[in-house]
Amino acid sequence: MLMAALKLAKKEVFIQSPVFNASPIVEAVLEACKRGVTVTLYIGLGFNDFAEGVVPFQGGTNDTVRGKLMEELSKVNKDQFLKWHWYVAKDQKAPLRFEKQARNCHVKFLQVDGQVAIMGMRDTPNLWLMLTGSGNMDTQSWFHSQEVNVMVDSEFLVNEWRENFAANQNTEKFGLTDKDGNLVSGEPVPKKQGIGGLSRAQGGFL
Repeated sequence: MLMAALKLAKKEVFIQSPVFNASPIVEAVLEACKRGVTVTLYIGLGFNDFAEGVVPFQGGTNDTVRGKLMEELSKVNKDQFLKWHWYVAKDQKAPLRFEKQARNCHVKFLQVDGQVAIMGMRDTPNLWLMLTGSGNMDTQSWFHSQEVNVMVDSEFLVNEWRENFAANQNTEKFGLTDKDGNLVSGEPVPKKQGIGGLSRAQGGFL
């Protein structure tokens, strides 16, 4: 479902996820950018760096993936089609790292050409919990967990979701990075402190 959506994208793709390193989706984003499709990513800075970057075979940290994507796209002069943002909370002017455990976003959402959306879902009567449920874009979720996504074909609903997401964060305004990983806003990217969070290990991941 996710792969087909990216393959068929004609103009633009938007993805928001706390983690982004599953090789199939990373490769699909790379290929979309090479076709001239603008891909906008809202990703968590340092989200689960320990589990994603230190534990073997997990795909690497979000920042590592960002660097590899930019490097590959720069080789073919297509880096302008990748718009990588670090998630910025509504009350912030710069991203906060995951290990601060202060402003983390757990939304998992993909939309293509303003028409089709794929949303991670959770079986719950609470709408907000439902929209922040399953469907991570990391190796663990793609290859080892049983996670659920729902596809919707509705321009109206896709636009409504995007508007609501935009109203509750400052990612578009302050989160965009350049090809070297610096924030376009001029604010410094917070430096990593400690080992980058242990939430998955504490939950039994190891």
